[in-house]
Amino acid sequence: MPLVNIEGVDLFFCEGGNGDIPLLLLPGLATDSSCWGGCYSAWLKDFHLIMPDFRGTGQTPVGTLEIDFELYADDLASILRHLKLEKVHLLGHSMGGMIAQVFADKYPLFVDKLILASSSPRSTPFASQVVRSWRRIKELGTPEDFFNAVLPWMVTRKYFENQTLCAGAVKYFLAYPYKQTTENFIKQLVALRGFDFTNSLKNIDAETLVICGEHDLMFSLDEQKEFCRLIKKARLEILKDTAHSPLLENGQIFSRKVRDFLLDERA
Repeated sequence: MPLVNIEGVDLFFCEGGNGDIPLLLLPGLATDSSCWGGCYSAWLKDFHLIMPDFRGTGQTPVGTLEIDFELYADDLASILRHLKLEKVHLLGHSMGGMIAQVFADKYPLFVDKLILASSSPRSTPFASQVVRSWRRIKELGTPEDFFNAVLPWMVTRKYFENQTLCAGAVKYFLAYPYKQTTENFIKQLVALRGFDFTNSLKNIDAETLVICGEHDLMFSLDEQKEFCRLIKKARLEILKDTAHSPLLENGQIFSRKVRDFLLDERA
């Protein structure tokens, strides 16, 4: 399995794909490299996929350093140097999109095109309140309680009409061997708390796609439009019948929009 050792911490990442266009994929809060499963096959032909587990998620230990988004960005740069990649397309979902903003600002020479999916330039008071409630459930409830509390924020009501699909999602989560610990979840929440990159968005020079679901409860459409406006070379794509997690709910359309943007193709 691919590992990069940074000061005693083995950073785990997955690679895949048959293409020669590097695409670095950054997962959101409490998730890891496994979250891209619904889109993976659509990108195999064209891209060289690099999917890291951040410190404290998946198969990467948390280490002794305090988690923050700058540290995560530095870890990503170390992985790219290890792979001898000079430039990549960068896609971050939700909190992964926040880390992508920090990375694009700190390491602009690494970034070709940038995709910010269901993300935000800041941890809004509303979103902060939501994840604080998740923390209490994570601390006091079962893994199934936690998943069932988070899922309604990720998908639309229509998703729940397919009970087989819902049951399959729960079963997969409960069987997953690398679930994040409560301690490491809280460490990510601490890193997320107070995040505000709004004034630095003007530094991002990469061609950017801001993509979101029309029914995202976490970050409103008005917030997404303002987010897009503050990035020089950004355009906005709104996915119908989709909430906060297009990866989970609308993977086929989401993966096509990503591919079209990166390959300069329009549906």
